Amino acid sequence: MPIKTLPEDQLIAMSQSVVKEVAKAFNFPYYVNDLTHDANFDTDHTATKLEFELTLLNDPDPERTISFYSDASADPIMGGAASAQVTILSDITFIYLNDGYKDSYLIIIHDGKVVQNLKLEQQILSGPEIENLINQVIPQAQ
Repeated sequence: MPIKTLPEDQLIAMSQSVVKEVAKAFNFPYYVNDLTHDANFDTDHTATKLEFELTLLNDPDPERTISFYSDASADPIMGGAASAQVTILSDITFIYLNDGYKDSYLIIIHDGKVVQNLKLEQQILSGPEIENLINQVIPQAQ
């Protein structure tokens, strides 16, 4: 089953909400949003390190990312660069993070706060499986 994609205007609006919610939840000072071609810092002259790179689950272009950075001299926020998929449903931000080994995490953010971090202890390999998991979690997250 293919993943449900969204129109460009909805993807752009979602990406802007992701920037706001994730930056606040993890206290990331810098971001680059490929969907809006926007960054809140001088990408050529600011010393930063990549912390978190997100792709929108419902974006048909998997090359577009929303990247979050910390100061190069600061301790890592995430413990190293991480990649994940993100979507927003019912004003709740869901981040699916795969550790590359055996575990997966579903991080739930609401109003700029991490409200739950679920360790799944299994790999989910496809977008439709992630959508299905999120749809099962939404009633409890609300």
